[in-house]
Amino acid sequence: MQQEKETAVTATTYRIEIRPKTAVNQTKLVQAAHQLGITNLTTIHPSRLIFLQGDLTPDDAERLAQELLADPVTETFTINQLPFTINQSQFTIETTLLPGVTDPPADNLRHAAELLGITGLERVATGQRFELAGDLSDHDKQRLATELLANPVIQRFAIDEPISPPFFAYHEGDGLVETVVLRGVDDEALLAISQERRLALNLAEMQAVRAYYEQEDRDATDVELEMIAQTWSEHCVHKTFKAIIDYEGPLPGKSSGSE
Repeated sequence: MQQEKETAVTATTYRIEIRPKTAVNQTKLVQAAHQLGITNLTTIHPSRLIFLQGDLTPDDAERLAQELLADPVTETFTINQLPFTINQSQFTIETTLLPGVTDPPADNLRHAAELLGITGLERVATGQRFELAGDLSDHDKQRLATELLANPVIQRFAIDEPISPPFFAYHEGDGLVETVVLRGVDDEALLAISQERRLALNLAEMQAVRAYYEQEDRDATDVELEMIAQTWSEHCVHKTFKAIIDYEGPLPGKSSGSE
């Protein structure tokens, strides 16, 4: 079995929130919520989140926010070094992309930081924060997160608490193949495997993977699971393919020579 060494991460992580100087209610989002039946929602005020990680000083983070991220005419920003606590006085939903999902603005920011001479920036992630007002139940907020403000296929969310950055610990392997047991594993363990291995596959998808290996009557390898997770990734719209497919091959579990 492959033995992995987790590289110690000593980098500093910053959270930058960029918000309009004058809060603007996103009426289209409010109207969409009302169409979902969540009529007690009165306002949604969005702001942008940027997470920075690397060998960065507070001055580096301040410079990036001032010169690249916030428009000084229309926006203001706050910078916090993680971990941090926040005085939660209102309803909020925060979102980021799932680990492994392509984040072009983050890639562009990392490149722009190099052009400014800030070479210690290692990882960047973007997200959004929505401040909500109204007589909202926990169920209302869950529905707003999953049906309006986030796409669970490619995004994660946090309700009424700060979201963590979608950064994972660096690992280095010794080149050996690892066997991952999926056959006979219960649903809770399947989700744990997806999370621990950063596969970003939900329960239904992990159940499909388990069913395949049970049909094959063998265990999975780490490389196979990585390939399944990559080819099932939503940034290529593999999960929402819109074409109509006519399949004329053998039924699942049958060879091409079976009736």
